[in-house]
Amino acid sequence: MGAEDRLRGTLASLGEGVLTTDSNGRIDYVNGAAETLVGQPASALIGQPVHTIIHLGAPMSEQDGTGLVARVGDHEEPKSLPDDAVILRPDGVRVPVAGTVSAIRGDRTAAGLVLGMHPHPRHKPLKDEFGRAGAESAERLRRAINEDRLVLYQQPTVPLQSSGGPAGYHEVLVRMLDEDGELMLPGAFFPTAERYGLMPDIDRWVVSRVIRWLADNGDRFTSSRLAISVNLAGDSLTDERFLDFIIEELEATGASPNQLLFEITETSAIENLAGARRLMNRLKKLGCRFSLDDFGSGMSSFFYLKNLPVDFLKIDGAFVRDIMTDPLDDAIVESANRIGHVLGKQTIAEFVASQDILDRVRELGVDFAQGHALAEPRPLEGLLEEPGQAASV
Repeated sequence: MGAEDRLRGTLASLGEGVLTTDSNGRIDYVNGAAETLVGQPASALIGQPVHTIIHLGAPMSEQDGTGLVARVGDHEEPKSLPDDAVILRPDGVRVPVAGTVSAIRGDRTAAGLVLGMHPHPRHKPLKDEFGRAGAESAERLRRAINEDRLVLYQQPTVPLQSSGGPAGYHEVLVRMLDEDGELMLPGAFFPTAERYGLMPDIDRWVVSRVIRWLADNGDRFTSSRLAISVNLAGDSLTDERFLDFIIEELEATGASPNQLLFEITETSAIENLAGARRLMNRLKKLGCRFSLDDFGSGMSSFFYLKNLPVDFLKIDGAFVRDIMTDPLDDAIVESANRIGHVLGKQTIAEFVASQDILDRVRELGVDFAQGHALAEPRPLEGLLEEPGQAASV
């Protein structure tokens, strides 16, 4: 692995937005946090000139891509982004950012740039700041929800150990069709949903459709013990009406709670601990199960785990993706897996992108894996065409 790849792997594990460019200043790598900041998926950003996405302020903004790389390359140390640096989002919103920019070193000259960025500390993202463009973007999202233009995809978690153990499940991933019928990834509309309080609306839409899907099709997968998981936003955990909504949907449709899981990120569970425990305890009595996502991302992970009645621990992919090159990440994954097993939980390694990573997490005793090395996300309806492909042992 080259120095550039190594640097990207290290930066990918950080919580801030990270993107890199080639020597011409065109974006060639974007992490998930950067997708959220920019409001576009990586697929739309790769190949774009960085200065058309991020305005770095004078005099850097006066350079084209190649000139910008050369200018930053004149400095040995990372440069702080200027105070007037802003992200130019496609919805017209300008998001002030802070962070650093530094050169990726080639043999003699700069081979590209690395930008690390986060919302500027002085920036308070109140709704009114975003003006008409942000409000219009939120209204478009509301229309998409009301017009059923959300689309459900799924990606399986696949058992790694000997047959006869617990079955895996399929995580539901939401997409959106825009007014022109183009499919949009979450990075293009989740930031708007979070900013304008629409995540609970998306959660309700997804939960309702998944429960109806299970009611209509769940009995076709009893032999494979299929289960479907739904991600829940932090705001949904504290909404008593949302909990009642789930129970009412299950009762009205007759769907089996045993085929339904909910995924909650470690951060949202800790921030909404009382609400998370209340929701989990009530739904587990019905037969639903829970997975704690991004496990290990917080310093207090193990303490709070005792208070959360989860069935699965999904080890933070930031550690999994670099497990072959970073001994510390390898040790963290091993530790998280062991603690999970001591507590009687099933463990999942996410972001498994290569056969080497797959072999390593299997060797460590992780129970399940999820990632592009195993299966790409596909439409949920595709499971009906190939029921034998449902995640099972």
